Formats: sequence, structure tokens, C-alpha cells
Amino acid sequence: MIKTVTPMQASEWLNNGSALLIDVREPNEFHARHIAQALSLPLSHGVSSSTLPSLPIGKKLIIQCRHGSRGARACALLDGKAVKGVDVYNLEGGITGWMDAGLPIVGSETSRPGGLSLSQQVQMVFGGLIALMLLLALSGSGAGVYVALFLALAMVMGSYTGFCPVSSFLRTLPWNRSSN
Repeated sequence: MIKTVTPMQASEWLNNGSALLIDVREPNEFHARHIAQALSLPLSHGVSSSTLPSLPIGKKLIIQCRHGSRGARACALLDGKAVKGVDVYNLEGGITGWMDAGLPIVGSETSRPGGLSLSQQVQMVFGGLIALMLLLALSGSGAGVYVALFLALAMVMGSYTGFCPVSSFLRTLPWNRSSN
């Protein structure tokens, strides 16, 4: 079972030094805006006990993303495997919940130098290609249906296996590269 923490409680833990905050969003999302105490460790780069900084026993580990779903996935990966004596929590609502609670961030809602997140870019590529292939199919080409079906199945496999060649390619583009 994934434990959650409210933004207000997380802020208190961070301010008194009893917790460490890991931001699992993509580097461009992190650079656009983040919680001041957060360390960037993108879920797409792999989150495991070996990629975490060392934590003393009793310290809490808070995982955060944009809305909470990537954070929950990272918590599931770390559940029981992080560090002995360290409790792992998902930040309720992610950075959006943090901002909704009126807590401070570095950057701003409008500061988006990296543009869309990697997952949004993948969805845009696949959605656009599927729509284009279906339009091609409607114009009489049977190949459009098969290509659209292939793309849809590729999305399903990517979500099941965690590997998506399109996201691997998009990650190499200049606007998705991290300076870290």
C-alpha cells in the first residue's frame, strides 16, 4: 500500500529536516518549476534504491511528480526496497497540489522553457499519427488502419513494459536534454 502525505505535512517535514523530497518529473519540467528542497531523479531514468542518495534510518522519503501518478509508480517501485527504516510517501496532488496549498515553488506556473513533458510529447506524437492514419484509412487506403492499429498496440506495450522507443528518441532532442 502506497502511503501519501499532504502538501502541508510534507512542507513541515521538509522544514524540520525529517524528510527528503525526490521529484520524479522530467528534467525540463523540473527546471521550469520545482519545490525548493526537491532533488531531481526522473522516473524515466530509473528509480531504485541504488539511485537514491543515502538516507539515515528514520528519515522520510517523499516522492513527487506533477499530479501524483508518476509519484505513485515510483513509490511502488521503491516500496520495501528503498532503505531499511525509511518510510516512502507520495505527495498528494504532486507539485500541483503543493501550489494549490499556497506553498512556495522555484519558477512559476507560466515558466515552461522546456515546453511539454516527455509523456505529453509521446501522447502528441502517437495521437497525431493515429489520427493521420485513420484519415488515410477513411480516404480509402487500408494501410492506414493497420498502421493505426500497430501504433495503438505499441502504446499498450510501452505502458506494459515501461519501454517506449518514441520516448527514448524524444529524450535525445535538444529541448529534452538536461544540463545535469
